[in-house]
Amino acid sequence: MNLDRMFQAGVAVAIVGVVWAVWPQSNAVYSSASRIHHSTYRHGPAVLVDRGHWNRPGADPRLDGLMQLLAFDGYQVSRNRQEFVPELFRGTWVLVVADAMGWKGALLPQGLHAHPEAFSPEEVAAVSDWVNRGGALLLIADRPPAGEASQRMASAFGTRLMDTPAGPERFDVAGPMGEDVTYAMSFGGSKVTGPPGSVAFLQSQGVAFEFGRGRVVVLTAQLAGAGGRRPDNRQLMLNIMHWLTRTD
Repeated sequence: MNLDRMFQAGVAVAIVGVVWAVWPQSNAVYSSASRIHHSTYRHGPAVLVDRGHWNRPGADPRLDGLMQLLAFDGYQVSRNRQEFVPELFRGTWVLVVADAMGWKGALLPQGLHAHPEAFSPEEVAAVSDWVNRGGALLLIADRPPAGEASQRMASAFGTRLMDTPAGPERFDVAGPMGEDVTYAMSFGGSKVTGPPGSVAFLQSQGVAFEFGRGRVVVLTAQLAGAGGRRPDNRQLMLNIMHWLTRTD
């Protein structure tokens, strides 16, 4: 085991407690209190949700709610806790990476001023090659330092993430992401710019584009529930997944 790995292992337990204590909590945006009315799939595409890059806390209600929503819609959802290698993506249609910080990013609340880097060059190459050959990536970086930590991955797809704070927003969503969506809401986030030809939505807090034979969506809005009339965030997330999996 090299020194870098030994250091990561040595601080792992402490980091988990610290991150959970300081990480902003929110309501379950994709609330799973009731199932969706109609599942798109009976045995749908395989979705791999990354948990192996010091992502947001495992008990985050938004991520758990998203996984349940996808399962209700018929997707075959599983978790990943290892580094990205080409063999990992066999049989997978969509890779979901949410707020990957890397171990340096996880230590930022403790005053470690190091540039966080969630992914190695080899991992980025494995993911970009897989998407180019027909895979689909949903990359979420909606709170610092996830933007900086995920920039190496985003750059492979011609995308720039900015950890520039954005306030609460109400969005009107057009195009394929806006089907059956009256409006969506966020309680914050950051900004993203995509490659030429990409389609921006959520007021520059989301981009969608083709990459080779595959598809990519990058999302930087912290989607959330709201008082009063419920926003259509669940439907928006389903639309994003349906676009990634080319559901008619």
